[in-house]
Amino acid sequence: MHEPAEDIIDVSGRPAAPAPQPAAPDPAAAAAESERRAEEQAADDATFAAPKTPAEYQIPYGTTFAERDMSAQDLQTDATLRGWLHDAQLPAYIGNDIAEQADLAQREAPSMTDAEAELAMRRCETDLRGLWGRELADKRMDLARRLVREIDAKRPGLVAFLEDHPAIANHPRVVMQLALHAERIYARKGAK
Repeated sequence: MHEPAEDIIDVSGRPAAPAPQPAAPDPAAAAAESERRAEEQAADDATFAAPKTPAEYQIPYGTTFAERDMSAQDLQTDATLRGWLHDAQLPAYIGNDIAEQADLAQREAPSMTDAEAELAMRRCETDLRGLWGRELADKRMDLARRLVREIDAKRPGLVAFLEDHPAIANHPRVVMQLALHAERIYARKGAK
């Protein structure tokens, strides 16, 4: 198939009318669209804004401290957990959900053998691939891993914590929340 020449003559012998040119963009419509996008981005930024301080996250402890006060080590661990959530720039409601799911996962499986941890990881990947499809799930899980590494570089210990707590590291809802948040963060950074 060949491209039509610009000087094609129609059957009457007259040159064919030139192809219509696309209309010039309407500056008012373009400005309105730009303003609409800016408003949507501002609303999105407000919805997904991290709290001002790590203290605004709620870490569930169940009955851990019903019988005793928090020790200096407990307070340090609490500050570290809140710091990781804040370093991830998680909104409080997502950070609180991750903390709650992590607490539940750890209580359900306080310790795992290597084989159980491997099985949990494969189950998590399978669940998320079933939800998002393989390609998108793998992309999002890679973004979550990247975010975890960046947080660990800022505040060391997160990677080791997750390796020591595979029930948390391989909990589908924890991974899903981190993956979706990482996707938002990196998309925003890429857009700027």
